[in-house]
Amino acid sequence: MIFKNKRGVYFFILDVVIAILIFMVTVLIISNFFIPKPSISGTEQTINILSSDLFTLPLTQLSENTTNKIPEEYLINSVSVDEYIYLLELKGNHSFAKEIVKEILEFWPGNYGFKYYIDTINVTVFEKNTSLGISINQSNTLLSRYKVTVLNTYPSFTNPVLSEVNVWN
Repeated sequence: MIFKNKRGVYFFILDVVIAILIFMVTVLIISNFFIPKPSISGTEQTINILSSDLFTLPLTQLSENTTNKIPEEYLINSVSVDEYIYLLELKGNHSFAKEIVKEILEFWPGNYGFKYYIDTINVTVFEKNTSLGISINQSNTLLSRYKVTVLNTYPSFTNPVLSEVNVWN
């Protein structure tokens, strides 16, 4: 007796089904607009540590085997690793510059690639792909740090250079 008009019940049920479908389609459309951002926190932390080591670490903090090869004047004047590498590249001693960077990267995690580049003189001091062989051009995540390097201890005037560190995975 409650449902005297069956036609009204059918329209009510049809209205509920349509409302549920509209709600589900709306939720589906809105959820597809949410695209999660890839996490770069590990890469960011890694580049911060590495750029700090390259840009601010004094030469005296390197191993004794390395510091024995460095003239005393650079050790006394607290020249940073970055400044000394620039000086080595100006003098054409690329192999020792590469050796210093390798020492800093001794405990480098293999899942990160690394490139150290001096822009003004167009020299790639060191480049290492990830342990999976992913190069800088194939990477999904790439972070860079830059520093303007000025040599105060070099006998003649040198122009400032832009040093760049890239880390990817």
